[in-house]
Amino acid sequence: MFRRPRLVRPRPDGRYDLKIDVEQRRFLARLAGELRDLVTDDEPGTERLFPSPYPDDPERDAGWHAVVRHELVEAHLAAITTVERTAELSVIDEGELAQWMTAINALRLVLAERLGIDDEHDDVDPGQPDDPRAPAFNLYHHLGFVLDEIVRARSERL
Repeated sequence: MFRRPRLVRPRPDGRYDLKIDVEQRRFLARLAGELRDLVTDDEPGTERLFPSPYPDDPERDAGWHAVVRHELVEAHLAAITTVERTAELSVIDEGELAQWMTAINALRLVLAERLGIDDEHDDVDPGQPDDPRAPAFNLYHHLGFVLDEIVRARSERL
């Protein structure tokens, strides 16, 4: 049976080895930078990053967003900054890995929104190779794999 190499491995010193290819890390950092623009400009497709707790009550929902949205934006920006700052590193700490997880999850949520993937149909077929959306579907699945590797590595610490 073929085994994929582990992308994230816990170290005895409490930090994590990133076995992600450096070009791939740079690519993830660029994507994170693009996410910054989407988050700060309140672009369409970011709705899942700012879920509505009161979808049936616009007044309560607006009040909640007025209080909490700024904090959510700041949390996403902090995660993005961490990915950009640590993209060249091969060893990161627990807090940095948690920020990687947040940023990659946010990227995946934005892609899912744009591709029309909902929570009930997460195991989406990437379609035909000639489908113009195939690269985005492949990226969505790859981000899911990286996210799974991060969660797996962090859970080994528990």
